[in-house]
Amino acid sequence: MKIARSHYQLRRLLAVAPLVLVLSAGITLGAPLAAVASASSTSRTALVAQGYNDVNAIRSYYFCDSAACKKYKAAAEKKSAAAIDQLDVSATTLTPASSPKDQKTVVAKFDADVLELQKVSSVYTAQTSETQIAQNTGILYYETANIYSDLYLLSNDITHTTPHFSTWSFGPEAVLYTMQVDTQALNAKSATVALDVATNVDLLQDAKALIADADGPNKGFNDLIVKFAKTQTTVSAAENAVFEKKKPAITDKELKADITLLESQFENIAGQQKALSK
Repeated sequence: MKIARSHYQLRRLLAVAPLVLVLSAGITLGAPLAAVASASSTSRTALVAQGYNDVNAIRSYYFCDSAACKKYKAAAEKKSAAAIDQLDVSATTLTPASSPKDQKTVVAKFDADVLELQKVSSVYTAQTSETQIAQNTGILYYETANIYSDLYLLSNDITHTTPHFSTWSFGPEAVLYTMQVDTQALNAKSATVALDVATNVDLLQDAKALIADADGPNKGFNDLIVKFAKTQTTVSAAENAVFEKKKPAITDKELKADITLLESQFENIAGQQKALSK
């Protein structure tokens, strides 16, 4: 059953303010110099360097959009499966308990992102629901980018070098892009209450991932994405309560205000990203 969306329509404005450096699906991610320069020095740096290759192999399979890659898709599938297994080995080896103090936090996030990637990839081919496939594709998209950002921060911790915002930001950019796509889905003419609820569930998961991404080299940007993610969480939870005919945790007036706030918060993120990426 379709419903009137009235003030919920405001949040769709989020989709028209694109990010500056959003990752394209099939892009090859180069290993930052901090990792490459020391890749042969220790097993930790070797695992980091291997991780970049693993991320590329996974993205090349799941986000194949050219005739060249489609020609070798069977081989790419095997490489992707092997890459996920290799990331699992890396996550098993790189644990917070076995890491130096300055690497524990990023290693814990790396392990969590690899685990999430494993969960999604294990059910991806068995899914038949278009909604579920779309959700899993989004998670695959941003978790591979998140892992890249994790590896980059880890490489900087290992080599005692300062991370650059533009290189680190692949992860949160991918999450934000996924949130844009999910937001657009809420405004689709074919949307139903069931699909809107499912999309808001996706947005709640996206917001959780974005909060975890607030570990980059700029505190101001970290604070912005956390605030945005928290607002999105409040909005999606309240909308779903309305859609499911339950009492939201906030009033209708507060929900309208938060929907408007999402737009300004997103614009602030895009502006800050542009400035930091110069």
